[in-house]
Amino acid sequence: DAACDRLRGRGLLDAAGGLTEDGAALREGVERETDRLDAAPYAHLGAEGVARLTELGTGFARTALGAGAFPADLLAGR
Repeated sequence: DAACDRLRGRGLLDAAGGLTEDGAALREGVERETDRLDAAPYAHLGAEGVARLTELGTGFARTALGAGAFPADLLAGR
């Protein structure tokens, strides 16, 4: 597919579609930056606020999943 071809052209995927060393490094960098950028709201909420948000979010996710809002295999293995 065209997206994979572009990623191969950038040296991020190998011929089999797996990540190259550069692709893995890019993904790791994106993950680190995402973690850094999303920390502030949780720090602002504090431990009790995060616990409450988790409680609310878990209930919402279970309700949405039970109502068929997500593909059945979306959370497989989690």
